[in-house]
Amino acid sequence: MYIRKIIINNITSLKGEHVIDFTQEPLRSADLFAITGDTGAGKSTILDCICLALYNRAPRFALRERNVSPVAAPDKGTAAKLHSYDTRNVMRRGETEGSCAVEFITREGTFVATWSVRVKRTGTFDTVSRSLVQTEPKRKTYDPRDVQDEILRLVGLDYEQFTRTVILAQNSFANFLRARRDEKSKLLEKITGTEIYNKISSVIYTQNQKAGEDFRLRQAEYQHYEKETLDETTLKETGNRKNLAESQLKLLDQKTEYLKKQLAWYDTYEELEAKAAAATEAYNKANRANVDMTLKREKLQRYDDVAEIRDKVVSAQRDDIKIAETQNSLERLSKEKDEKARGKAAASSALDEAKKEFSKYDSSLRQQEPLFKKAHEILREIEICESTRNEKAAELEQKRKEVAEIEKKIAENLKCQKAFEGQAENCKNAMQSLQSHQAMFEQYGSVLEKIRTYGTLLSESENMKKRQSVINAELETLKTALEKIDSEISSALQQKESLEQGRTQLQNSVLGVDNSMLQDDYNKAFTQKTSLQGAKRLWETLSAEYEDNERNESAISSVSITIEARKSQLRDLEMETTKCRQIYEIHEKYFNMGQADNVKELRRNLKEGEPCPVCGATHHPYHSETEQRLNEVVSNAERSRDEARERYNASEEKFSNMKTMQSSDAEKYRSLLKKRDEIDARIKKYRKEWELLYAQLDKTFSDSSGKVDAAARRIIIIQLLENAEKAAEYTRKRLDEYNKCHAEIERCTQSMEKISNTLAELQKKRSDMLMNKGVDEGNLATIAESINGNSDNAHEIYLDLEKFLTVADWRQLIRENPKLLRERISEFYNKWNECRENIKKIEESKGETENEVKMLRQSLQAASEAIHGLNAKIEEIDNMVSANKNSIYKMFGDESPIETEENLHKRMEAARKDVEEKTASLHDAEKALGTVNAQHRQLSEELRKLEEEKLRTSTEIDTWISAFNQNHSSVRFNELAEIFNSSYDWNSMRTELKKVENEFSLACDRMEAAQAQLNAWQSRPEHPDRTFETRRSISSDIETTRQKREQVQKELDDIKIGLSRHEEGTKKMREMKPGLDELEKNSREWAKLNDLIGSANGMAFSRVAQNSTLRLLVDHANSQLALFSPRYRLRKAEDSLDLEITDRYMSDESRPVSSLSGGETFVVSLALALGLSSLSNGRLSIGSLFIDEGFGNLDNESLDMVIHALGSLNAQGRKVGIISHTQQIRDNIFPQIQVVHKNAADSLSTIRTVSF
Repeated sequence: MYIRKIIINNITSLKGEHVIDFTQEPLRSADLFAITGDTGAGKSTILDCICLALYNRAPRFALRERNVSPVAAPDKGTAAKLHSYDTRNVMRRGETEGSCAVEFITREGTFVATWSVRVKRTGTFDTVSRSLVQTEPKRKTYDPRDVQDEILRLVGLDYEQFTRTVILAQNSFANFLRARRDEKSKLLEKITGTEIYNKISSVIYTQNQKAGEDFRLRQAEYQHYEKETLDETTLKETGNRKNLAESQLKLLDQKTEYLKKQLAWYDTYEELEAKAAAATEAYNKANRANVDMTLKREKLQRYDDVAEIRDKVVSAQRDDIKIAETQNSLERLSKEKDEKARGKAAASSALDEAKKEFSKYDSSLRQQEPLFKKAHEILREIEICESTRNEKAAELEQKRKEVAEIEKKIAENLKCQKAFEGQAENCKNAMQSLQSHQAMFEQYGSVLEKIRTYGTLLSESENMKKRQSVINAELETLKTALEKIDSEISSALQQKESLEQGRTQLQNSVLGVDNSMLQDDYNKAFTQKTSLQGAKRLWETLSAEYEDNERNESAISSVSITIEARKSQLRDLEMETTKCRQIYEIHEKYFNMGQADNVKELRRNLKEGEPCPVCGATHHPYHSETEQRLNEVVSNAERSRDEARERYNASEEKFSNMKTMQSSDAEKYRSLLKKRDEIDARIKKYRKEWELLYAQLDKTFSDSSGKVDAAARRIIIIQLLENAEKAAEYTRKRLDEYNKCHAEIERCTQSMEKISNTLAELQKKRSDMLMNKGVDEGNLATIAESINGNSDNAHEIYLDLEKFLTVADWRQLIRENPKLLRERISEFYNKWNECRENIKKIEESKGETENEVKMLRQSLQAASEAIHGLNAKIEEIDNMVSANKNSIYKMFGDESPIETEENLHKRMEAARKDVEEKTASLHDAEKALGTVNAQHRQLSEELRKLEEEKLRTSTEIDTWISAFNQNHSSVRFNELAEIFNSSYDWNSMRTELKKVENEFSLACDRMEAAQAQLNAWQSRPEHPDRTFETRRSISSDIETTRQKREQVQKELDDIKIGLSRHEEGTKKMREMKPGLDELEKNSREWAKLNDLIGSANGMAFSRVAQNSTLRLLVDHANSQLALFSPRYRLRKAEDSLDLEITDRYMSDESRPVSSLSGGETFVVSLALALGLSSLSNGRLSIGSLFIDEGFGNLDNESLDMVIHALGSLNAQGRKVGIISHTQQIRDNIFPQIQVVHKNAADSLSTIRTVSF
């Protein structure tokens, strides 16, 4: 970066625009130049402007605390306030805008960065405005939001790094020298580009972590699949178990299907049985409903019989009702006719009276009409006079108010004149008391600014003293912390040594012990124990099956004998039952023949000697014997039949019972055979499992048949199991002891690593504390130097203020409360101006008041004359009104003529309306009487016709009843009326009867069909040979079979899952093995690289590069330092970025740079800064360097050496600017940029460039 031009406009003491152009002579060809001027002239402002344009920050705000009071905006009277750390404070007071710009060159081209601020019309500051424009090789304007980021990219340095390498501002020479380790690291990365090493180190560390994690994850996945695979023996055994489970499932499915078919028959039977019961219930319900409809059926039949006379009966009833209603109406009309006649007579009499009343009022009105006319004329005159009087009275009142208002204004103006005279006297006295401050008032703005500056300097000095106290406290804290860390390091070393001894003892105790052999021994013993436990369980199960099989075989033999015996008994009973049934059928036939009706008729017609028409016999004992003998024969036949039936029933019951027992025995036999098959299957399964798993455990275990002595075999197994358990316990204890010992060794190792890490952290913390201690000590020296500078500037301001300040106690106030002093001066100044303005305003107001009083008195006289004329006019009008009122009184007395006339007219109008109403009432009464007479005649005629119609209808009904009673049960007119007037809906009743009959017929059909379906289902050939009680056992068998199938299915699913996992695991392992080997190789390679230069924070590789860069920087700085002071030489501390100083006058003794004095620090810092600016990596080039002050701390000899050294910079290809007020610099370095005071009172300076 190379600065070409600096443009300053209204910044601090530099009013207007000032341009410093390094592309024009004499600055263009000079590599070394000076910026000179008196203290406070504005030399450092040039550096502030560079920083403001590039970073919106400035060195002058570096040490200011943010808790200081805000300062006022530039123009007086504004309410705007800014904090002292706000960069807008650099704008010159009294101006409305300020700016600074820097034109600089980088490898990308030429750019102009601008910083500006202005004051709004409201007196408040606007926000800072910044811009960045590229002028070469092509013009480009950047977005204001991106200005700072673009500048950082172009310059390659942030603000802190810029002030340590390009601009060394006042009090900042030792910034890099005293910077902390991390700050030096960042600066070196920016200056030399070594941040790439940091990134490489971080990437190596990240890749190592990723490679290791990828390998561990893939290895864990591989081991997971490895656990899922089965060995060859287990795989073979699992295949056999799978085949056995599939066979069992097939058998269980067949059994379930058979049981479900049996259960389905019972389901259908119960459904048909329920359907038949429901049909029977529906039939009973329909039958009850049919019976309940009998009464309605009879009523409907009666209605149908008499329905033909219904219209006549209803008509007769209707005629009776109409006759009664007509008779009632005639009676009512008779009464109404009499009442209407009386009303007509009353209306006629009332009309006569109303006419007389109207005539009386009409005559009175005609007589008084002339008086009413005259009274109206007088009243109109009175109304006109009163209206005129009201207007004059209002005008009079307004004039009186005007007079009062004028008199009031005159009094107020006279009072104001006296007040103005008093105020003028007071203002003159006040100005007389402030006359002694007139000289101070003439320099009012300059005095306030100097007081503010003086207060700011005092405040900054006080804050820096507080900072001194804080740093001293920090140094004490660091001292205590260093002692504590030294103690912790000693304790940690002792712990590490103790852990090392313990680990060595544990390692010796397990020396020569093979962990894999212990693990193999334990696995073999544990496998033997597990196998013997399984053999014990399986042998107990197999022995129980053998015992169960023997008991089942015995039961099969017993049941088989019983079944053969019952077969013989069943054949005998079957023959006996058949014989009894035949005898019963013969007796039943004879008895039935004797009881038949046609037989009895034939018997009566038989004649002895004649052949029987049925059998042809000529002898007929039943006919020829007496009736008593016949009865005895019939009775004997009936008794023989009953006895034969009892014997048949008893024989059939025995046969049925025997058949039931035979079925039970057969079922039991089938069950036993099934159980034998199940036992044989289980024995076969268990023997196969024994041969596969346990036969090899002992040479006597090869035979697992029922011939083996079960008790002896059990004892052998128990003895072997006890031996295996003892062996497993012994190997487990040895393995646990070995693992415990190794775990303790691992714990010791981890603890030692933890302590080592702690020691590293403590040592790093101790190193950081030592470095921070040096930095704090250097800061103390810098703060002390700043306090001295502020004190000198404050003293100069104090001497200037003595010439103008006349306020009492100002010397005390300027130290204790500068703000109060400024306020008091402002108060005096404002009071002085206020008095001058007030005296002028009072004189003007006094003249205006005198003129106004004169005009008000003229208006008062005119208003008084108008009031006198109005009073006379009102009196004249009152006399006229009084005369007219006397005339009215004489005509009407106390009554009002208008009200009297209106009352008379109202009474006459009321009388006229009454006549009209009475006339209308008489007409209405006559009309109503005629209407009632006509209605009476009409109803009389209607009554006659109704009575004739009723007589005719009654005759027809009587004739019909007489004819009906001859062929039907007797009926009377009242019964007919009751039938036809009943609330029954005969059509709905007929529909309801038909519906009930249909439902009854349908219910009969459904009951017969349901019973037929039930009988047909019972006779089906698949009817199970079981009772209804066995249905529950079938359901139980199905549930048991289902549970057994689920158990077998679960076992089969588990076997399939295990086999599937085995196949999947084998496949995955085969696929993953090449990739796993590659990941392991990759992880080892990254681990080796990470051990060399990798680290999480990227410092491992970066630290190597930074150490190398710092050594190069120290070499550059020592080249400069040899010119300034051959006594000293910089050196880099071992394994650290810290710097030390070698004193050649003290036998090359090395000591911290914090031990240098102020002058020594400046010389070393200057050499280091020059070394920093000359160090670049081809990417970042620093072509400009500015050094501000610092030379005041050097003695004459050192200063001469520095000036001589700076003079040698002309040949180094960079521009170096020296800012100083010392005479040696002014005399020895040219060209110069001189900042010169134009007006010390207004703090006004200008810039000029001189070549010698």
